[in-house]
Amino acid sequence: MNVKVSEITRCNLAVGSRFKKNKPKLAEEMTNLLNVSPVVDVHMERLSDGQTNQKRVSLYIETESVEGTPVMECEWIGNGLEVVHFYITKKRLQLGNNRHLQMRMAFDRKGLVSTEMTLSLYRIIQALPIASDRSEYVKKRISSWESYLRVMERNADVERLEIGIRSARLSLDFRKVTFELHKLPNGFDKFYKKSAVKLVETNQSLGNVVQVQMGRRSIDIELTRDLQEKARTGKWRVPANGKLAFDNVAEMAQINRLKDGFKRLENGWAVNPNLEKLLFEKRPTVRKGKVPEDLAFKQNLNDFQRQAVEGAIAAQDLYVIQGPPGTGKTTVISEICYQHAKMGLKTLVASQSNLAVDNALGKLLTDQDIRILRIGRSESIEEEGQRFVEEQVALYWKQQTLLSIQTHVNQFEKEEKILLSSIKDTEATLEKLKAEIAVLETKKIEKNQAKENLNRLQLEMKSSQSSVQELKRKKDQSDFQFNMSQDIFEDAKSRYERLNDQVARYSGTGEFAKLQAKLNDELQVLQKQLAYLQTSTSLHQKRNAHQETTDQLKKASAQQELLERIAKQMPNVKKIPELQALIGNESWARSSEINGILHQMEQLRRNYQASIKAGNHSEMDETLNKAIKYAEQQLIAHQYNMKMLGKKISMMPNVVGVKLEDRYVKKVIDAFRDYAKQMNAFREPLVQADRQKLSAIYEHMMVLKASRNVGFTRSVAQGNEQIKNEILTSFEQLKEIVGQALVKRQQEIVAEIKSLTPKLSALDEEIESYEKTLSDMHETVPNQETLPPMVELENALTDKKSELEQLGTEESYLEGLVQAASVQQGVLQKREYEMTQIQQSMDELEQKLTMEQSKQTNIHEEVVELEEIIRIDIDALLNEVKSNFEKLSPQLTELKRKETFLNVSNDIRLEWQDMLGQSTTYDMDEIKKLYIQYANVIGVTCSISASKDFVTQYPDFDVVIIDEVSKATPPELLLPMLKGKKIILVGDHHQLPPLVGQDTMDEVLEDMTDAKEKADLKSILKESIFERLFNDLPEDSKATLRIQYRMHEHIMETINPFYQENNYGLECGLVDSNKDRDHLLDGKLFKRGQHIIWYDMPNDQGYLEEREQHSRSYYNAAELKQIRELLLDLNQATAQAKKDGRLDETVKKKVGVISFYGEQVKKVDRLLSQELDLPHLHCRTGTVDKFQGMEMDVIILSFVRNHHQKDGNIGFLKDYRRLNVALSRARELLMIVGSADMFTKKAHGEAQKAMFQHVLKVVDKYEGLKQLETNTGRK
Repeated sequence: MNVKVSEITRCNLAVGSRFKKNKPKLAEEMTNLLNVSPVVDVHMERLSDGQTNQKRVSLYIETESVEGTPVMECEWIGNGLEVVHFYITKKRLQLGNNRHLQMRMAFDRKGLVSTEMTLSLYRIIQALPIASDRSEYVKKRISSWESYLRVMERNADVERLEIGIRSARLSLDFRKVTFELHKLPNGFDKFYKKSAVKLVETNQSLGNVVQVQMGRRSIDIELTRDLQEKARTGKWRVPANGKLAFDNVAEMAQINRLKDGFKRLENGWAVNPNLEKLLFEKRPTVRKGKVPEDLAFKQNLNDFQRQAVEGAIAAQDLYVIQGPPGTGKTTVISEICYQHAKMGLKTLVASQSNLAVDNALGKLLTDQDIRILRIGRSESIEEEGQRFVEEQVALYWKQQTLLSIQTHVNQFEKEEKILLSSIKDTEATLEKLKAEIAVLETKKIEKNQAKENLNRLQLEMKSSQSSVQELKRKKDQSDFQFNMSQDIFEDAKSRYERLNDQVARYSGTGEFAKLQAKLNDELQVLQKQLAYLQTSTSLHQKRNAHQETTDQLKKASAQQELLERIAKQMPNVKKIPELQALIGNESWARSSEINGILHQMEQLRRNYQASIKAGNHSEMDETLNKAIKYAEQQLIAHQYNMKMLGKKISMMPNVVGVKLEDRYVKKVIDAFRDYAKQMNAFREPLVQADRQKLSAIYEHMMVLKASRNVGFTRSVAQGNEQIKNEILTSFEQLKEIVGQALVKRQQEIVAEIKSLTPKLSALDEEIESYEKTLSDMHETVPNQETLPPMVELENALTDKKSELEQLGTEESYLEGLVQAASVQQGVLQKREYEMTQIQQSMDELEQKLTMEQSKQTNIHEEVVELEEIIRIDIDALLNEVKSNFEKLSPQLTELKRKETFLNVSNDIRLEWQDMLGQSTTYDMDEIKKLYIQYANVIGVTCSISASKDFVTQYPDFDVVIIDEVSKATPPELLLPMLKGKKIILVGDHHQLPPLVGQDTMDEVLEDMTDAKEKADLKSILKESIFERLFNDLPEDSKATLRIQYRMHEHIMETINPFYQENNYGLECGLVDSNKDRDHLLDGKLFKRGQHIIWYDMPNDQGYLEEREQHSRSYYNAAELKQIRELLLDLNQATAQAKKDGRLDETVKKKVGVISFYGEQVKKVDRLLSQELDLPHLHCRTGTVDKFQGMEMDVIILSFVRNHHQKDGNIGFLKDYRRLNVALSRARELLMIVGSADMFTKKAHGEAQKAMFQHVLKVVDKYEGLKQLETNTGRK
């Protein structure tokens, strides 16, 4: 738990009487200790509960007053703690593990602490885990892991051995020394085959044993990196005599550290309190946070890598990353380290091997926020990590700082020139802006003057426009008067001429009589046309009246038939719906009286239904039933005799009157509810009196229920009968009123029919008369269809009569014409004078108008000029220029400040450069201390992370990243995991399980003789920690990297089936595999452009596997011969590529020769060291298991196994993980040497054959199968 409660917790504390009696001195010592301070810091640990299940705790007290740690063992006694034992440990204990709760407590021995605070403390104790239970849980879970330690301990626990040297030989690559010794004791090859070796005379560490040949009494030692370098430069010679000392002290120290890791987990000392749950629970709960919104990646990551980094950053407990071969997991690790360093967090990067740690650290980007420190033995650390070791960090920091200073100094001159140029340009711009401001200020004054002038001109323009409008109005008026006078003049002239013509025409010519006769004829025609139209209109009106009367008669007859049918059916109607259907919506049947009766009957129907429903149930009855049921349950629960009570109730009389009303029943129920609350819902056992009272309440409620049922049923039945009688009475009344209305309506219809019949006959006679009249008029009135409307004819007739009356006699007519002509002559003379006067006035107005319009033109031209000046937004321009000036001014100040700062900072850098150049040993030591103190990315192997010095200096980390998890045993993984608040595991469960020491798991199992121990180890090897966590964790707590950048895509295809989870395999991240992974070599046995080749060995004699005497390992001489040819061809092809300019002269092609069997590797080593000279190749050998994590340009893979046994045993190759590792080491070219028939046809098990069949299919796809011919040919 490791939780700290900062507030003071008060607690009642008593001292047990037995403790005081039996240990009075300890009790007094405890009392004195508590009296020293009213408040003490304690670590509370919960013990297992006592015999009576009381809670028990141990309180570890932090105090400086005693040497050890005071411990109070207490029991919970209801209102606080009671001390039952007290002691002080001899040594001060380390406190604060996950099982402890750190608190500040004040003890009250008078029992005055409040109940609330006491209950709070009790809940705290109850929530604590029982420490011994948790320790036992962890101990049981990690017991299976002890198998690893037993194997390691059995091989490492040997005595120091000293043996004399007979001769020594250094290998050509300066990596190994072969010693011939005076003797090799029995069992040396078993117990000392991997031991550390020292030269006894000088105590110098030489390295580790890598090979033992008991028959030759010789051993091969792999030299330390330091000695390899010294031997290569001639600064160290191989000792030809003296003694060698062999021991496994280092391995034993590592085993002890692993055991200590078990103990720390068992005792709750993991930094992350959830670690034991994360490790052992089937579905562990992991806490998740949020990814920072402003997260910016330092490197160019693909989507899968980004997902992994984001998930790792968001995780709070644990995150798991699966990194298949070549998918850039080291890049992901470096990005995670960078992001956490930016957050101010300290990260531990750990792995089982030094190589993995140094690869991860070497990829970390250079950044001022990242301070890397590599901890471990310098000789074991790879080149990538050497610069970060404690001895080198100060020098590395100094070199990096000097390089940075020099870079800045070199940039100084360029930056100074740029700054001076910027200052000069800015000053020039400011001067230009000042001039622009002066010009704009002048223009602003001009604009203000222009505004005043514009206002004056606008007033003048307005006045002129008014004058023009007035002149135009007068001119228009004069034009109108002139035109009107001219029209009158022309009209008078026309009248005058026409009158003179008429006088001449009608004087004694007989024309007057003709005119009079014409008017009379026209008058007669109009009279006939008007009479025709009047007669036609009357006829149309009579026909419409006839049709309306006919329709009324038909409707009345139909109504009469309907009423007769209703009257006939009325006596048989028995129900309201039948009556409503019969009379329908007839208006005569919807009188207010009938509607009133219908409404009354509907209300009676509703009352009847409501009465029936009420008779069935009521809300108060339901509440009463619930109360009765609850009371009955409580009586039964308290063993009351319900059978006797039921008989008693059945004999009791019903109640009547007020007691049946709802309000009374409610009062009884409320009283029962209050009694139930008073009795705490009857949770406690009832005494006899309470049981009797409860039964009395139950009796009363049961009687009420029965009485209400009886009384209510009777009253409801009576009410329903009354409602039914009322409904029947109303229905008969309704039928009677409807019948009366029906008779009345029948009488009205008969009267209506009698009145319509004579009216229809009269209309027939009138229509016949109008039709005859129209027929007579048809001949005298032509074109009846085109006659104008009657109104027009009437108006025309009136006008024509008036015209005939006005015509009068011939003499009077002529006299009128002469008088009219005289009047028109006077009008002509008057209008002619008026027109002359108007024309003179118009000429004067035209002249004034022209002058005013000319004035307006001049004003408009001036206004346009002034508006152009005003239109320009001088203020905006001025503000913009001033704003630019104000912006540039501080910029100039800033530039000058930068110039000063640049000069000062450059001087400081030069001074700092000088100081670093002259730094003393003391200075460098201080720099080293500061660097180590503030390092935030620490690299270490898993085993070193548990060393005493490391534990003391680095007790915890914010983040622990463990790389290549699958290569580490659970005990090794546990060591760094104990230190992390957050743990990030990176590995691949599709690659090989860990080595135990230098042996593979398969080799370890072969060596084991104890059947049970062997079975235990096999069981824990079935599923690794990483695989279990990866399968069990939720999706947001794990990620898989699926884009690989190592291999050519042809090579990648061979391992893709191993990563087909969720139908999603690996992708090749190389833009162009053929270009990016071009090996540039053309040989006799392979060609450029080929990237995967299988050199197929026949399954025949001469090509089969072999085994040395007393050896469990295999080798294959035919494959060794093929490997020899391939190495020579690769060396020659590399030389040719250099000659042709495809490769640089200094480049050596990196070639790895790997096999599944150590004996084959030994023979390849002998081949390389004693037979072959390959100056253009850099070769490295190893078993597949030991090559995991490495990569080379070219890999030669020797399968070795090839036999005719029926069981088809292929040994180590049956594990798909081993094949996956073997196939995925090559970057550019993979050369397989082995029998295709053996592995694709004869191997035991379909799954095993399928693995190799897929590889062969890929090889065939890219034409890479090379078959060797035998004397018997190919099958």
